[in-house]
Amino acid sequence: MNQLSLPRHQRPSTFDQFLFGACYYPEHWDRSWIETDAALMAQANVNVVRMAEFAWTLMEPKRGAFDFSLFKAAVQALKAQGIDTILCTPTATPPRWLTRDHPEWMRVDRNGVPFSHGTRQHCCTNHPEFRAESRRITRAMAEAFKDDAAVIGWQTDNEFYCHVDECYCESCQIAFRDWLRARYNQSIKELNHAWGTLFWSQQYDDFTEIEIPKKWRQPAPCNPSALLDYRRFLSDSITSFQREQVEILREVNPSWWITHNGVFYNIDYYTFAEDLDFLSVDVYPAFWGTKPECFIGASQLNERCRQATGTFLVPEQCGGPGGQLDFLQPTPEPGRMRLWAYQSIAHGADGMLHFRWRTCRYGAELHWHGILDHDNVPRRRFEEFTQEGAELKRIGSEILGTTKRVDVGISFGYEQDHAHAVMNFSRPQPDAQRELILAELMRRKIAVGYVNEADSYAGLKVLIVPSAIILDTVRAKKIEAFVAAGGVLLVTATTGQRDVNNHAIEQTLPGLLSEVLGITVEEFGKTEHRKMCLKGAGIELPADYYEIIKCVTAEPLAHWRFEANPGSEAAEGTVGLSCNEFGKGKAFYFGSFLNASSASVLLQMLCEQAGIETLGMTDTNVCIIERRAADRRLTFVLNNYPEAKLVQALPVGDELITQKFCNGSLTVPAFGVAIVRS
Repeated sequence: MNQLSLPRHQRPSTFDQFLFGACYYPEHWDRSWIETDAALMAQANVNVVRMAEFAWTLMEPKRGAFDFSLFKAAVQALKAQGIDTILCTPTATPPRWLTRDHPEWMRVDRNGVPFSHGTRQHCCTNHPEFRAESRRITRAMAEAFKDDAAVIGWQTDNEFYCHVDECYCESCQIAFRDWLRARYNQSIKELNHAWGTLFWSQQYDDFTEIEIPKKWRQPAPCNPSALLDYRRFLSDSITSFQREQVEILREVNPSWWITHNGVFYNIDYYTFAEDLDFLSVDVYPAFWGTKPECFIGASQLNERCRQATGTFLVPEQCGGPGGQLDFLQPTPEPGRMRLWAYQSIAHGADGMLHFRWRTCRYGAELHWHGILDHDNVPRRRFEEFTQEGAELKRIGSEILGTTKRVDVGISFGYEQDHAHAVMNFSRPQPDAQRELILAELMRRKIAVGYVNEADSYAGLKVLIVPSAIILDTVRAKKIEAFVAAGGVLLVTATTGQRDVNNHAIEQTLPGLLSEVLGITVEEFGKTEHRKMCLKGAGIELPADYYEIIKCVTAEPLAHWRFEANPGSEAAEGTVGLSCNEFGKGKAFYFGSFLNASSASVLLQMLCEQAGIETLGMTDTNVCIIERRAADRRLTFVLNNYPEAKLVQALPVGDELITQKFCNGSLTVPAFGVAIVRS
């Protein structure tokens, strides 16, 4: 099947082997270590490394005096051991001679203070002269390695917007105005309309009068339409910066694949990734904790990546406890590093590189531990790394060509969170609801995943749209078509309240979705006095935000009741949950935001309506995730507990890790992994 005909989130990789390895920094060690490192990596079943993302100063110690000899030697020594290389453009860390001569290239914070040398991501990616430097070093690197078959792909820069995404320098002011001119067809009249500048007498006569909205309050709240456009600009401008590098790399050697290692905020990765072969994501699960229920932190991060391009790569996966100047994460227990790696693979990764090969002895990350410690002695992390590599070498061909099964899609949209954020009155953002839904359904062993609102809904049985406050006709028609064809839909409060300019719509809510939902929204607001009673079930769902629904063609399923002070708001007994039959499907509307109580009840209802089957039966925080292709399915079982767990109702087939037959039931050891092929 043509990959382009598949929904984006279901596209497999085109790798010819499962990639396994580590991030390697030969510049941090004596050159004589390279061959020893390569031999030890081969012993650990490594087939790829990533390097050079922070080495600009070594590759160009003086302007125009390029020296790639260290990395050429490393690439060749690694290849002699059967190990390929992913190179990175080094633009996240420009050398001192560049920043010394051009202080005007530095980013500027909200208070007008320029950044200084001595960290990373300190140069402004919108400065035209820094962009020229970015193109220059990218071309020099590409030309130096264009004929080296050991270099199989590239990563652009490193973790765009990891530390800072906003900049208020003059170059950004100019770039923002140019972006606005292009968006509004050179018409200041169009911009004034889109921003609603008649409010508070904000009208502009020319684009040169516009400044980046620097603060949320200056002294009163900023224009929410301007703030949303600034978020759009941040995404588009970094996409443009990356595109210049991508074009050079593709010109020099079209056979290279190209990726970038996200995932952070203020980048619309669905659009950003269109210039890439696939997106990648760096995963450090300990940021979310190490309790069994904390699996959801890394799962949602993997899903934010997968929704952009389908199968993906992990250039940095936890290789030990992470630590910088002011923190040190807990040391992963034996087995957990490998478990976390398989978690990303279950979500769709076709490559796994651990950070880092050896812990650095200096710098801001001297306590960000790698596979080897400072003394270079292989210990239990190396043994676990080696085990993981051996397993992936043996079963990697089974994984390649499969993609994650998704029966229930959770709608994901970059602009939805930002439209909420600029005027949220303490409501939970869509992202919080997405994570809640993902966690609840994963605990129920349902095949669930994020699906971009611009992607195809083909193959989904259920679509959940959590508070998509911005809606246009294209999105609305897609949702209608999904339900009409037999899909089950759940929409939560505030969906469709605003147009693409972040203006409140003039139609009665839910606006463009009124017909498919079969309702109108008569009133909405915050409350401390309401609970929802689910019809016929005797279940109360607490809520601190309410919408009063008027059913037109829909059936009421639950009504609001007062907990206290009944005279404070609209009448008790009004509808808060509805279901509308539309075409062959059903559309539910929940007049509040999902919380733990309401998610548990409503998601069970949805799955029953759609006939969703579970992937297996076991304890709550044991994850079961399926990847599949036309000729096989792989059921991943991930035990997040420090004790063994029994798993039942699995498919019958071969368990790939132990190479034993699974009759539908198996016991997974503490922090263990099983993969059943059926």
